[in-house]
Amino acid sequence: MDDFESPPRPEEVSGWIRELLRQGLTAEAIQVVDALRAQGQPVWYMNALNEGHGYRKKENRDVYQQAAIIKQAEHAARAMGITNGIAKGDMVLTDDGPKVIEIAARLSGGWFSSDQVPLATGVDLIGAAIELALGKTPSEDQLHSQYNKGVAIRYFFPSPGRIKKIHNAKHFSNQAWVHRVGFFVEPGDTLEAVTDHTCRAGFVITTGKDREEAVSRALDVIDSVIIEVE
Repeated sequence: MDDFESPPRPEEVSGWIRELLRQGLTAEAIQVVDALRAQGQPVWYMNALNEGHGYRKKENRDVYQQAAIIKQAEHAARAMGITNGIAKGDMVLTDDGPKVIEIAARLSGGWFSSDQVPLATGVDLIGAAIELALGKTPSEDQLHSQYNKGVAIRYFFPSPGRIKKIHNAKHFSNQAWVHRVGFFVEPGDTLEAVTDHTCRAGFVITTGKDREEAVSRALDVIDSVIIEVE
């Protein structure tokens, strides 16, 4: 891991990505890292123990900015030849407008499309994708938000070692605001030091009246569930 004092600004990131794309490089994680290092750019990794995200549309969102993001995403999808189907994009908003980091012909994973979007908006993205795959056209009502609720996901990153026991997970099974708690490990498994997202030991998805409440509840679960290691 290279030393760094502070993360690069979004406009710096988008500038590097533009240069990488100009050179014809595929924007995959390892290739991006190698290309940036070859150009003498600093490369940094953030071990974010509070990793996750919250979801809720802003009531006072900038409609012009939102329109620019949608237009850029649509252009990127069409550049891939997607004219009638699913496209998922990662983007960064800079002073020069929205920039595309990646675009893919699939739905977002990590329980985002399957759980978080329906919980926050009532929109069934999976159902819409299935209809498109069957040659049908989802109605506009199917794709319009029915409500605007807070949803959050957070992950468990226990210390390295052999898992003895997972404590307190069942305490949240009857909480209406806990949508899902899951683990990728079990007692007897050996955990290595955290190096990337594949080292996540588990996750929790929570809801709330807004994003802040949902995030706070998720963090409460993360703090309360103890993955005991030896």
